[in-house]
Amino acid sequence: MPSPRSASPSSGAPEAVLMPPLISKLVSILHVKDPAQERRFYELFGLETTCESDEDPGFIAVGNDRVEFGLTRDIGSDPASAAVTWQLGVRNR
Repeated sequence: MPSPRSASPSSGAPEAVLMPPLISKLVSILHVKDPAQERRFYELFGLETTCESDEDPGFIAVGNDRVEFGLTRDIGSDPASAAVTWQLGVRNR
């Protein structure tokens, strides 16, 4: 990973420190009627729960070391719709 750099003092611009990239992945979020039922379906294919919290009881993320996506509760969701929401995954510091 590249180290933080500073702007050149000869440019006349204030020095700025560039930080290493914070975003580490892009995670899709599927809108489903019942996230727990969907999780059970994906567990049949070997995925595991990667995120579940009391702070957002309508959201569960599932995945493995190669793929991860969220399942969020949307009672009126239409399984035939092609809508997907994307979320940026960030590194913990």
